[in-house]
Amino acid sequence: MVNSSGDPDQAPLAAYGRDAETGVQVWSGEHGYPGDEWYLEFHKKLVEEKARSLGLRYWRISQDKADIGSKRLYEPHRAAARVKEHASHFSELVKNVLAAQMIQHPSFAQSMIPSCTGIGGLKAQVSCMK
Repeated sequence: MVNSSGDPDQAPLAAYGRDAETGVQVWSGEHGYPGDEWYLEFHKKLVEEKARSLGLRYWRISQDKADIGSKRLYEPHRAAARVKEHASHFSELVKNVLAAQMIQHPSFAQSMIPSCTGIGGLKAQVSCMK
C-alpha cells in the first residue's frame, strides 16, 4: 500500500495485478473456458428480415476459429455439464495458486481472480491467511 501524497489523512492506495494463471482460464477463448465448443456462440444470431428483434442465438462455438456458417446447434444440457466441469477445475486451480503463494509468503497469500458477470463485469480477490 502506498500513500504518495505524503498527507497522513489521505487513505493509502492499493493496486493489485491480475493473476495470469487463473486469468487465462476466464478470459482466453483460445486457452480457457470461453472457447469451449459446447458454449453458446455469441457472434452468430438469427435475425429475420423486417423483424423488430435483435435476433436469437441457436449455435454453439463448435470448432475453434470455425467459419460462422459452419457452427453447430447449441445444446444447453451439454453446456451445463461443461460449466460444472469448469467450475470444479477452476476451484482446484485457485486452491493451487493460493497454495503456491503460501509457500512464497507463509503468513498471507492472495490472488486477483478475474471473472465477468456480463456487461458490468466483476473482479474478485481471493485471500488466504495462515
